[in-house]
Amino acid sequence: MRIAAAQQKHRLWDVGARVQNSWKRSHLKGDKLAIIVNTKNSETGRVAALAEVNMFTKENVTVVAREMISQGFLKIFRLKLTHPLFGGGDSEPYTRELMERGNAVAVVLYDEQRDKVVMVEQFRIGALDDPMSPWLLEFPAGIVKEGERDEEVAIRECEEEVGRAPASLHKITKCYLTPGGSSEKITILYGLIDSEGLDGTIKGLDCENEDIRVRTFDFDEALQMTRDGRIRNASTTLGLYWLAGKIGQKT
Repeated sequence: MRIAAAQQKHRLWDVGARVQNSWKRSHLKGDKLAIIVNTKNSETGRVAALAEVNMFTKENVTVVAREMISQGFLKIFRLKLTHPLFGGGDSEPYTRELMERGNAVAVVLYDEQRDKVVMVEQFRIGALDDPMSPWLLEFPAGIVKEGERDEEVAIRECEEEVGRAPASLHKITKCYLTPGGSSEKITILYGLIDSEGLDGTIKGLDCENEDIRVRTFDFDEALQMTRDGRIRNASTTLGLYWLAGKIGQKT
């Protein structure tokens, strides 16, 4: 069975979940490989690491002006700023608009026994003009509320959108979605789940106007759906390709 073989081959994949409060990065320094690990102050460690490879940090950016131009479900700010240029000197002050709505968590739900992934299908306003459909297939996801841990968000969203919480959670990665105009980061977690009886069930919160259909797919089919365009959500695509690596599936 490919799952059992892959578990042996990829035993180290879950190491990151056991060191979630640490950060490490490797780079070439002369002819030696330097490893930087910081477990006490990850932010300080990241800044120090960037300085070693001569990368700019947020301290190099000067915000001349900042104003809120819209406040609803999303907050939009207009900023005037300046920063150093790679070729030397500083940029002229220029304007950018920034959308803020907080950070998010998505959960790659996988049933090892049945080799199935569990997703949700729902209408997305951002895909309104999508020529295929504005109803997208995605892994469950939600916004982090103040004071919440990522794992708490994951469990809450799975219960609301799928009707069942994962048996375990492991961190895959955290990344920006659209940093050209949004500050939102998404944490992607891997969760094991029993998919029996979930396919076709209807979930979602009425108070949030959610109308969600739960879908289960064989893993191979789900991966193919990222190739043929039936899956067009970024975090879902990233999660499926990560899962393909974990279970030893060629992409």
